[in-house]
Amino acid sequence: EINIGGTAVLNASGSSDNVGIVDFTWTIEGSELSGEEISHTFEDPGTHMVKLNVTDEAGNYGTTSMEVTVEDTTDPTADAGEDRTVDEDTVVTFDASASSDNVGIVNYTWTIEGTEYDGEVIEHTFAEPGVYTVELNVTDEAGNYDTDTVEVTVEDVTAPEGSASAS
Repeated sequence: EINIGGTAVLNASGSSDNVGIVDFTWTIEGSELSGEEISHTFEDPGTHMVKLNVTDEAGNYGTTSMEVTVEDTTDPTADAGEDRTVDEDTVVTFDASASSDNVGIVNYTWTIEGTEYDGEVIEHTFAEPGVYTVELNVTDEAGNYDTDTVEVTVEDVTAPEGSASAS
């Protein structure tokens, strides 16, 4: 196992032939590399098949293969949107679609007034005027995560009620 963007050193020195090997050909991600020992940088997470073909002077050959597992260590980027001002008792839509990840986000969790909401796009109504911090947490398949916050200013738009009495 290596981390994404990591370089693996692959060594075929354990290969053998009764006369001697003259060619070592590695096939990795559709590319061929030559040499008894090579280095390859894996940019994409997942399981990658590596094939080795060894050939002797007479043209006889043997093949073997192995899997290299590349771990995703890249955090996603959370984007909760811009700060905004809204009226009280108005439905507010929160959209995390500007968030990104090298592989893909699998979970969007919003925390608003102590309550968690799941989803890339959610709605919430603020009943009371004030300033609220809304937090977004995005997570990818590998468990990497990032958070972002947006500040929502909720304005008081309720007119006061007057009451007068005479005695």
